[in-house]
Amino acid sequence: MQLELNIEEKQLSAKKSKHNEVILLTSRDYEIISFVCEMKFASIEDIYEKFFKTLRDGSESKSMWWARERITEIYKRGYINRIYSFNERKAYYLGTKKGYYELIKSYPTVIPTRPVESINFNTFEHDKLLLSLRLKMEKQNECSKWISDRTLSQFPELCPSIDKSYLPDAIYTTPTGEKVAFELEISRKAKKRYHEKIQSYVKCLRLNKDSLSIFKKVIFIVTQESVRDLLDNEIKLYKQYFDVRFDNSILSNQGV
Repeated sequence: MQLELNIEEKQLSAKKSKHNEVILLTSRDYEIISFVCEMKFASIEDIYEKFFKTLRDGSESKSMWWARERITEIYKRGYINRIYSFNERKAYYLGTKKGYYELIKSYPTVIPTRPVESINFNTFEHDKLLLSLRLKMEKQNECSKWISDRTLSQFPELCPSIDKSYLPDAIYTTPTGEKVAFELEISRKAKKRYHEKIQSYVKCLRLNKDSLSIFKKVIFIVTQESVRDLLDNEIKLYKQYFDVRFDNSILSNQGV
């Protein structure tokens, strides 16, 4: 679950490295470690956008130099890992067990999301686009308190009555305070799967209609008209629960 950390850059002592050097982790460093654990992975550009681009005075940073320096330092000390994708000459950063346990030690009242061991390249394009959409929506103040699918699978009580195989890609809070489940569909799946997913959501929403902690609507972003048509057909009787939006521009923007 995403850590709610102090804005102040408190310096917190971490373990000594194998070279007997001490690195002082700041609250931003802990947020970065938590972020890559929650989102499975993130590029240096993603991390820069979320944690370094906007300066304390509200202006924008003109260079990624400091972001690269700091991420490299955290990586060298083993708090995050670095993996290169098959089809890109580009590094992506993942969480590590060392970083995970450092989060637990420093913030014992918050249970962090467990890191993945490697990138799943079967869902890589989807996960990469989902991360990009999150950053865009947060920057435009369209969402807050993002809870990723990785976190949801670790804490199933956040989605009661929903089978683990049908968990949403995320849950977030809108500017009006409404909790919504979020789904990104960039490829067509079997009609049966869409039917079962919709029924799973309907069951959850009906059984937990009086709960203040459960999302009240499901938003689908789809990039294929055929998927939109399938979903529109499945939600005919439950339109009060669903919002299906077609947008294929997000693919060209990401080069998918």
